[in-house]
Amino acid sequence: MKFTFIFIIQLIAIVSHANDSLNFCSVTINSSEEINAFKEKIKKQEGGKHFKFIELTENGNEGNWFEKSCESKIKCDVLLISGHFGGEFFGKTNYKLSLDELEKKRCDNSCSGILSNPAEVFLFGCNTLAGKDGDTRTPEQYYNVLVGDEYSAADAERVTSLRYLPIGSSFKSSMLRSFTDIPHIYGFRSIAPLGKNVAHMVEKYIANVGDYENHLAGIRVKQMHNYLSQLNQKLVDPQYKIQGNKKLFEAMKVTNFTQIKSQIGKCGDEIINQSETLNNARCSLFSEEVIFQDKLEVIKLMLSSEDSLKHMMSVLDFFKDLNINNLSLEQRESFAAFSEDDNVRKKILGAVELLDSFPHLKYTAVELASVMNVLSRDEKNNHLDQILTNVFKRKSIDSDLAEIVCSIAVKRKRALIDIKKINPLLFN
Repeated sequence: MKFTFIFIIQLIAIVSHANDSLNFCSVTINSSEEINAFKEKIKKQEGGKHFKFIELTENGNEGNWFEKSCESKIKCDVLLISGHFGGEFFGKTNYKLSLDELEKKRCDNSCSGILSNPAEVFLFGCNTLAGKDGDTRTPEQYYNVLVGDEYSAADAERVTSLRYLPIGSSFKSSMLRSFTDIPHIYGFRSIAPLGKNVAHMVEKYIANVGDYENHLAGIRVKQMHNYLSQLNQKLVDPQYKIQGNKKLFEAMKVTNFTQIKSQIGKCGDEIINQSETLNNARCSLFSEEVIFQDKLEVIKLMLSSEDSLKHMMSVLDFFKDLNINNLSLEQRESFAAFSEDDNVRKKILGAVELLDSFPHLKYTAVELASVMNVLSRDEKNNHLDQILTNVFKRKSIDSDLAEIVCSIAVKRKRALIDIKKINPLLFN
């Protein structure tokens, strides 16, 4: 009954919106060449008079533009985001949009007009739809690129692990969670071309597509038939099956272009099988309305799934600032029971071993394992010494790393002369 109601609402939204003007929304964080190419070509078409181009960053300042855009209840038919990307979109405008913010809005369902209504979403930036597969850059090279883009060591480390390690969701999976019920999501699985080069490809693409109003109408018709088929529990008629955008692929085939759809089903040769239970569980983990004891049960569910490593980053994020002394007696008892779970202990210990090259994340995992009594004192000290050894190999150390070094020095009661192996000039 719940899904029937949702499908009906979605159908009504599609039909009622069909005769309105078409909102082509953009988030221009770095290059404007891409959106300008769409504007120029579409406005010259017969159906171009029905398009309204809306720049969402103009709804507020650097700190609140996305919140204001969501509050406006705008319904985007197309969404184009342009910017450098490394776990968040950033660029020369100084505006930013992070995956965490997108997922938070998806979780509280407060931005459906932007995150669920579009027929197409263009994510123009490096790695926007990257999986965990190999890349032309090594993890170290990617880390250095992020640091060069003024990411802190902690943030660069986290993003690099999301890109290359089995721990945490891939960028592609995170985008799938953020953008729901979108027939077409376009992006890049690795390095993306410059905006001016993408603009030329967009011009070629629109020339091949023809009238863009008709193009979107065709997508909406297929979308409606897909909803009706699910409602009636029938297979989709082949002529209405949502396939990959072949014309866009042809225009961008010399790049690392890729495309997916956020509905459960098949897109090309790729099966997208989202676990709604685990997605909702992840949302509840950071909800203020869910009590601590229930969140521990959510974590146990995450760590017992086949994709437990993909959820480990969320688990570490949750426990990162946990102070056992601030918990109530009831919460401590729940945490003690949680800490005795054999599977939980096994997965946390696995994370400690896997994160040797990532000091910040390993430190969080070691502290958690220690509080849970997964590690003996000697085992913990060995891991802390290993973190120091890896830090000392760095060419430079920022304040985040320095804080970890000092914290370990206190915990290990290491003489300050040991820490003087780090030249003060290395600190940023």
